[in-house]
Amino acid sequence: MSALVTAWQLNASGGGEELRQDQIASKLKEDKIVWVHLDAMDPEAKPLLKEFCELDVHVEASLFASNTRPRADEFEDGCLINLRGVNVNEGKDPVDMISARLWISGNMIISLRRQRMMAFNDLREQLARGKGPTGQGDFVARVSNLLTVRMLPVLEAIDDQITTFEDMDYLKRGVDDDLIEQRQNAARLNRYITPQQQALLKLSTLEADWLSDGHKTSIRQALDSVMLYLDEIKELKERMEILNDQLQKQSNGRIEHTMYVLSVVAGIFLPLGFLTGLLGINVGGMPGVEDQNAFWLVSLIILVIGIAEFMYFKWKKWI
Repeated sequence: MSALVTAWQLNASGGGEELRQDQIASKLKEDKIVWVHLDAMDPEAKPLLKEFCELDVHVEASLFASNTRPRADEFEDGCLINLRGVNVNEGKDPVDMISARLWISGNMIISLRRQRMMAFNDLREQLARGKGPTGQGDFVARVSNLLTVRMLPVLEAIDDQITTFEDMDYLKRGVDDDLIEQRQNAARLNRYITPQQQALLKLSTLEADWLSDGHKTSIRQALDSVMLYLDEIKELKERMEILNDQLQKQSNGRIEHTMYVLSVVAGIFLPLGFLTGLLGINVGGMPGVEDQNAFWLVSLIILVIGIAEFMYFKWKKWI
């Protein structure tokens, strides 16, 4: 499989021409914007990138880093943008957010992925239909919104699960494991969405020739959505904390009830145990040893004492 996922020359009207690998270098010499999308996991990605683009060593390291945080930084010859999106690939955990790495410079748009990203697939399909990005600013704005909009279903899934728990009159056993999982999901989303807010804020105020006021407005829409998501995560964490307190209260209630039952049982049988223990000592002079009816008499006495204790506990409302 080639390191080149796709490459397009944009025609400034929403369409473009899909390029072969050997066409990229020559097309970059023209005035039109060229988008090159690479698979960062392919070992040929770095050599291929160097064929038509000379990057600062720090920029290259950031583009190919295994772990990144959302950022938007200007350099002398371009702009480096890292954003995160939920992982919608089959068999993957959506909250395991994956990164979209962009380098904007001259008439180039360089994007890299480590896993398949639907946002870039959407842009490719839009260009094929003639309804794609018209330039670099439009490209960045669309990526920002495409990544952001796919976060909503993941948050809604967590919200639905928490609402299900809240609708229960009594939280069943096993809910605590599900609640822990959802708290972990919220924490992992918050880990990347928080710095994404800062990256989009910086991007929306960036002074760059390729970024128009309209593009900044579109990026601010993504920023507003991210801020709403952060508020939602905060609310979800508070609701899950309340559910956790409820689980703890239920657990303490079960323990207290069990200890109470054991205490009542012990209270009833303690004097009976003392009586049977006393009569069971093997010493001379024990009354009733020679009387054949003594066993039944002792049993009757124990039964009467047990009933009396039960009635007393009932009268005191201990049971």
